[in-house]
Amino acid sequence: MGTVSWDHFFTSLNQYYIGLRQSVPHHHAAPMSGQRTITPQEVEGLRAVLHLIGAVVRQVSVSHLLYRESLYHYLYETQHLITM
Repeated sequence: MGTVSWDHFFTSLNQYYIGLRQSVPHHHAAPMSGQRTITPQEVEGLRAVLHLIGAVVRQVSVSHLLYRESLYHYLYETQHLITM
């Protein structure tokens, strides 16, 4: 199994969005019944991708905070040892 990058997710979402826009008439006078609807499977897929993105963002935020905290303590201890 290969690695999937963020570029893959966002490119896929963008292509999906472009496909939706192309399937919808550009006329304001067009009847609403002519517009394409999103299927339940597409909604589930979009939810899954957005849930994954949210989970990663939360993990990265926590990791970033822990890294900053440990870096702060390291720098504080290093500075304290130098001034002794």
